[in-house]
Amino acid sequence: MKQVLSILFIALFGFQLKAQPEFIEVESVSEWEEVLTLSQQSKRLLFVYVVSDDCDPCDLMFKETLGNQGIAEEITNHFIPVLIRNESTVGKKFILTFDVVQLPSSLWMTGTEFVWMTLEGEYDAEEFNTKLSDLRNLIRTYPNKLQYALSGGDTLQVEDWFDLMFLSSINRTSYESDLINQFKNGLSWDSLQSPKYWPFLATYVSDVRSPIFNYIAIDPAEALGTDFPWSDYYDMMYEHNLDKAIREYDSSRVESIELLLLPTKIYDSTATKTDTVLTRIALWQEFLLRTGEFGAYLDYSDSALRSIPLTEDIVKEQIHVLTSYSLSDDAFTSGLRWVNHTLKTEKSANLYIMKADMLLRLGKLPQATEALIEAEKQNPNDKQKESIEFLDMIIRNRY
Repeated sequence: MKQVLSILFIALFGFQLKAQPEFIEVESVSEWEEVLTLSQQSKRLLFVYVVSDDCDPCDLMFKETLGNQGIAEEITNHFIPVLIRNESTVGKKFILTFDVVQLPSSLWMTGTEFVWMTLEGEYDAEEFNTKLSDLRNLIRTYPNKLQYALSGGDTLQVEDWFDLMFLSSINRTSYESDLINQFKNGLSWDSLQSPKYWPFLATYVSDVRSPIFNYIAIDPAEALGTDFPWSDYYDMMYEHNLDKAIREYDSSRVESIELLLLPTKIYDSTATKTDTVLTRIALWQEFLLRTGEFGAYLDYSDSALRSIPLTEDIVKEQIHVLTSYSLSDDAFTSGLRWVNHTLKTEKSANLYIMKADMLLRLGKLPQATEALIEAEKQNPNDKQKESIEFLDMIIRNRY
């Protein structure tokens, strides 16, 4: 473990420093365990600054905010400053453990990994100072507020409830559901419809399994109001939870996305039931492909695509995804099944051309020729005729 002083930060971030705190750079799990021990022995909180090697906001906040004289002195005198880069071994684990969504991220925690506050994204000096003041107040009042909230908390402010729910969600999950229920009983959920509180939702409610999201997802418009930017929030939730599921090989999280998040997706007025099914199919396909489960992807796709009426556009997109990942015989065999399934209800020159192409790649030349003959019967346009002639030429050259 090494002290990250001014010279090191110049090398890391490429700018002149003012009065940055003297950070400890942690690169391994053993070094992280050492700073946890140091925190417990000194009875000082850790201030953990999480960055990336290629992150302009990280650089700017380091220079302008943490370089502020008052902030640098506050952090140095009252906390143990720790730097973690997300590219390091401990960084990858830290991001998963503490659900870090955005860089830079600033976390204050104890030596027992009790997280008091998380700031995600870039903060200027004034905003950061305000959060430091909030942190001091939260630490001072938290024990009494928690007990009061669990017993009803009739006079607590909405901001207090949010602080308590956030702390419980990452530190004491056994309290979270109780707090949600007390919040629902003690206050009107109409408070969530105020834009003033939306940043809390966007920042802290990022886990699709959290009790507060489960409540909101029942009826987002009723819980948050019709003006809440749900589509943007949905996209953030989808990407964050799917990425987390992929990193952890956690299919149960994908099931949670399917059951809790997908039903809240906002479609345009032309959407059909098939579109909702395709959204579910796309979710599982991406998970299986990105976790390297190609065989499971083929099995799932075969089953799922048979459950909906396939069209030329749908099967074309499915084959594009399939062949972008693999050009194996298994891939073309599955693609051929999808095309044949579509041809039962829809016939077109493009479908027969796709069928001929896959049969050709599988070495089934007579069947490929038959498919091209069928394509000719569908009144192909000039571009399609060129494709037919091209494939026919390849077949003739192989005989």
